[in-house]
Amino acid sequence: MFSPDGTRVLICERDSVRVLDAATGRTICERKESRNLWHTCGAFAPDGKTFVTGTYGGIIQFWNAETAERIVAPGRHGGQVFPAIFSRDEKPVYTGCHDCIRTWNAQTGELLKKFGTPRALQRMSLSPDGALLVSVNSECEAEMWDTGRFEKLRTLGKTGSAVRSADFSPDGKVLILYEQEKYGEMVEPATGMTVCAWSFRTNRRYIISRFPPMERRLRLGR
Repeated sequence: MFSPDGTRVLICERDSVRVLDAATGRTICERKESRNLWHTCGAFAPDGKTFVTGTYGGIIQFWNAETAERIVAPGRHGGQVFPAIFSRDEKPVYTGCHDCIRTWNAQTGELLKKFGTPRALQRMSLSPDGALLVSVNSECEAEMWDTGRFEKLRTLGKTGSAVRSADFSPDGKVLILYEQEKYGEMVEPATGMTVCAWSFRTNRRYIISRFPPMERRLRLGR
C-alpha cells in the first residue's frame, strides 16, 4: 500500500508492520509483534501521518507512520479483517470482516457503528465526499451503502454476475465494476444505472481496478 503522496510503502506481514521509502526501499520505521498476528490489510490516512492495520484475528490498530508506534489501544472485530479504508476527512475508518462493516474513530480507536451484510467482505471503496460506500463480498456481490444512515441503497452489477472489484472515480461521478472474467461496467452512483459496459478480449483474469489521478484512463491489474 502506497502513501497518498507516493513516497512511502506500507508492508503488512505476519508478525510486523514496516514503512519503506518507495524510491530506495529503505526501512523508515518498523514494529515487530511479540506474537504472530497475521496482518491482513493496511491503509494510510489521507495526510500520510498515520495508518491502520487489520489482522486475521480481528484486531484493528492505529499507528504513527513515522515511528510505527501505536496511537491508541487496539480495537477488535468479530473475525478476520480484510479491507480497511480511511475517509477523506480522516475521521472515520471503515473496516470489513466476515459479518459486517465497522466504523472507527481514527483519533481514539473507538468503535462508532457496525452495519452491513453477514458475508465476508473482500473489498471496499468510498466515494470522495464520504457519503457512499461500496463493498464487494465473498459471494461476489457489490452493495452500495449510505454512510450517513448506515443503510443499504442497492445491489450493483448485472443480475447474477460475479463482481470482483469496485472503485469510485476521483470526482465520484462514476463507479467502475469488474464482473466475472471478461466484463466491465461503469455505473452512475446516484442511480445505479449503467453508463457504459465492455468486454475484454483476453483470457487473463483481472480482479482489481483503479482510477489514476487524472481519471482519463482506467488501470486494471491481475
